[in-house]
Amino acid sequence: MSKVSDLALPSAWSLNAALSLAAAVTVLGAAAATLAPWSFAAVAAAVVSVVLMSARQNSMPWILRPVVVLMAPVVVIGFVSGTLLPDVQSVVAKLSIVVTAGMAIGMLLAERGRDWVVSPRPRLAVGLMVVGVAAGLYFFVGAGVPLLADSVEQGRVDAAASGTGYVRLLAYMMIPASIVLICTRHRSAWLLPVCAALVVAGLANRSPILYLVTPCVLVLLNAGNRSRLQIGRYRQLAFGAAIAGMAVAVIGLGAYRIVTQPEFRTFPEYRSDIESGNYAAVGLTAFSHYARVVPSNAELAVSLIDAGELPRQYGATYASLFVTALPGHQDTLDMKLKEASGKEFVGGGIPPTLAGEGYVNFGWPGVLLGGLAMGWLAVRFSRLATVARLTAEERRAGLALYGYVIAWSVGAHVAGFSGASTFPMAGFLALCLLMRWRRASCA
Repeated sequence: MSKVSDLALPSAWSLNAALSLAAAVTVLGAAAATLAPWSFAAVAAAVVSVVLMSARQNSMPWILRPVVVLMAPVVVIGFVSGTLLPDVQSVVAKLSIVVTAGMAIGMLLAERGRDWVVSPRPRLAVGLMVVGVAAGLYFFVGAGVPLLADSVEQGRVDAAASGTGYVRLLAYMMIPASIVLICTRHRSAWLLPVCAALVVAGLANRSPILYLVTPCVLVLLNAGNRSRLQIGRYRQLAFGAAIAGMAVAVIGLGAYRIVTQPEFRTFPEYRSDIESGNYAAVGLTAFSHYARVVPSNAELAVSLIDAGELPRQYGATYASLFVTALPGHQDTLDMKLKEASGKEFVGGGIPPTLAGEGYVNFGWPGVLLGGLAMGWLAVRFSRLATVARLTAEERRAGLALYGYVIAWSVGAHVAGFSGASTFPMAGFLALCLLMRWRRASCA
């Protein structure tokens, strides 16, 4: 006679499969009812990828599976692009389809090869934390606190253009250092991310918060002395709630930046809400505007290249972290896009998106390769947390690294690998260097 547990497994699997299929049908139905053919094709490609590949990644909870993390932004972009002009929709949809194909290929390729095991190197992390704190204090003393400036957004931009880029980057290194120390369960570990968040907020930059919170939440969800990956359904819901809370915090910081900037009071979409003190409406308006801007930026990058107004970069944008160290003024891709487009607005440049960055560098093959690289990274680093026979500390370290890659993959859909900021790549390299790597046992 079969055991009860033997009978329960197929039942649970069938329930998950049924729920996934129902969600896919719902999304495709909504897309078919509201989107043009090209946009529908882009959403359908992402949904079909989730349905076909999710079962291959069943060692990870559904909401954290690489294919779900990678394809969710594609689906959102597909629906948002439906509000844009038809010509823009078709370009964005084609970019999404190609980048989706690239991510699918990358995920399949990442399934090959031996697994690795990582463990934290706390002494190096403590040293980097001290350097980060010192760099933050040095910057604040010399250049002030951008968050406290009369115009928060302009204060952030002025700080970025003040020649202190590497000082600020060293301050951001508090993020990977605090993540590593959390993995060691250091007695003051959970105080360190708070310090890092305060420094990031002081620099008036929102996006690095994503790279700090996501790894910490993943480690917390598998909290305790657990050498097995145990993130149940309620903890998965908690992860979703944490991400939603972080989104609210980011929207709130964005609303604060708008409210403190006099120029925005002349914008009709913000004027009445600012005058009435309805800051929640200001934040929601800014978020909806930003959501539409993301696919528009991808189309803009393509049009500037096709029109010859911006030369091909041939991989130079991926080296922004190192190129900006050269003498003279070195623009990142977002600033080059802003200059080439002739657009003038308060703030920084035009983030190129993952697909747009790939197109600017190598055309359509670049779009495919960008998606391939992100898909490969997501699966390879997810496996750091699912290898058998790990210690609790090694499991936490694997989760932390994968959490950072999750944040990077989501952020890349907006900014590219390094097209608008050098921090994501710098933080990733620092986090890898703060870990000790070894081959996983075959046994």
